[in-house]
Amino acid sequence: MKLGIGTAQFGFDYGISNRQGKTPLPEVKSILEIAAKSGIDFIDTASAYGESEEALGSALPKKHSFRIITKTQPVSFGQSAEKLKSDFYRSLEKMKQGKIYGLLFHHANEFFQPGGASLWEAMEGLKGEGLVEKIGASAYNPEEILSANEQLGFDIVQIPFSVFDCRMRDTGAISDLAASGVEIHARSIFLQGLLFIEPAELNAYFNPVREKLTSFREYCASFGMSPMDGAFAFIKGIREIECAIIGINDSAQLQNNQESFGKDFSDEFVMGLGKFAINDPAFVNPSMWRLE
Repeated sequence: MKLGIGTAQFGFDYGISNRQGKTPLPEVKSILEIAAKSGIDFIDTASAYGESEEALGSALPKKHSFRIITKTQPVSFGQSAEKLKSDFYRSLEKMKQGKIYGLLFHHANEFFQPGGASLWEAMEGLKGEGLVEKIGASAYNPEEILSANEQLGFDIVQIPFSVFDCRMRDTGAISDLAASGVEIHARSIFLQGLLFIEPAELNAYFNPVREKLTSFREYCASFGMSPMDGAFAFIKGIREIECAIIGINDSAQLQNNQESFGKDFSDEFVMGLGKFAINDPAFVNPSMWRLE
């Protein structure tokens, strides 16, 4: 498994635990320099991530080995096959790239919307032109990604997965996708930083799962580990996942992530992490959070 850099923070204020706001361009450059030197090669972005693509265009050197993945505009923004292609060309222009590694539907269920088949044909066309190597989708639940993959045959998918959100594993979605040759990337492994927040500081919305979040932190501490260590130890045990995408605000944060990811974790510690799954979309899908 490899680490990948998520770039939402490069484009706007993002993340429940983010106190720094949007990452300044000089810091974006520093993050990418450290990532390149340490062998991180996946970069995940999207045209809907504010100015993230522009930031990459300004920060990336002309020659680099990063494998960049971006996403289509959501269908709710008035997507069409021609708009999908023009948006993609615009993404290449903003990132100053001639071609990229991956293009994903921002939501896998967009294929099932009116005109969805033509969107997929447009993506296949871009792949045929050599402008993108792999096409697929980003998913929010197991049912949509399995159904869409059965009909389309994705090259690559991005799924939510964490010590608190095991739906993709428990339903068999991960094993099914891997068996069909799909490259699997995981996001939301920290739940936008939720697992880094002290229990006493949690929003009241999370009261129903506060005890579970607290127990997870206590369990990690009992092994001399941090919550970040626990998150990485758990996901590294899922061998079908090729890349774990982490959102980064600054270079120091990236280095901390790399140190944690590189640790060797005992089998005893890893095995005990399986008891902390929440799996309720109301708490593991940030788009459903109602924070007041």
